[in-house]
Amino acid sequence: MSTAPKSAAPRYRPLGFGVTRAVLREGANGVRYVRAEVPLDTGYAPRMTDRLVHWAETDPDRVFMARRERLADGSTGDWR
Repeated sequence: MSTAPKSAAPRYRPLGFGVTRAVLREGANGVRYVRAEVPLDTGYAPRMTDRLVHWAETDPDRVFMARRERLADGSTGDWR
């Protein structure tokens, strides 16, 4: 039997989760459209790809995606 003291339950900060309800719209040929019931704040781009376009124009030499080269011994090498 363990004599170690019981630790207190972990404490968590309250989390304000954004979208909790959605609206579903049926389209032609079985297509379904889902959108948040409450729109995002105006500080967000309307489409996810808008930020990609923004940074491609703002800093075209910045790396968007990269992966490390896998070496023969299983370790990782340089980024490519």
